[in-house]
Amino acid sequence: MKVKGYIPRLDTRQRVFLTMVLLAGACVLVLDKYALPAYGRWSAVRASLDSQIARYAELKRNLTLRDRILEQLKALPRPREAAKSDQIALSDFLRELEELARHPSMTLINMKPMPVETRESYKVYKVKLSVGGQLQEILRFASNLANGERMTGVDSFAIRSVQGSNMVECSLTVWTVQWPDEAPTAGGGHGD
Repeated sequence: MKVKGYIPRLDTRQRVFLTMVLLAGACVLVLDKYALPAYGRWSAVRASLDSQIARYAELKRNLTLRDRILEQLKALPRPREAAKSDQIALSDFLRELEELARHPSMTLINMKPMPVETRESYKVYKVKLSVGGQLQEILRFASNLANGERMTGVDSFAIRSVQGSNMVECSLTVWTVQWPDEAPTAGGGHGD
């Protein structure tokens, strides 16, 4: 069978059809031999890339979290510094009590700090103190103490009169609270 002899006998329409069939067959061979394997490799690379992108995002989140933890760890006081911070906070509180007790008709008799109590999310600083003076001044002192800037409370409050004068002596136990985000300052006052 001669192909050359057969093609000249075809009319134009049949030649176009034969060309299209041969072209389609060539396309199928190219597609099967090159395009489909290339697409399969591209799909595998894309899946691997998607996996790597997800892994990269996870690593980036972990590194960010690690950096934040390290920053917070640096901000934490060392054990020795924590005791020093308690001392500073307690001395600030004692200084405030002394300033409140300064009045011509009132005397600070005794002031004794108590051990620091550490609660779940804050610390409590207690002080036992005794003041003497006129009843009005003692009551004004207690009111100023309870209504001051610092969160302060009174655990015990006892008044007794001093014989032979119009003076009274008041013994009380007061406390204040320091939250973790309040940093005591060495210069006085408390951190807000």
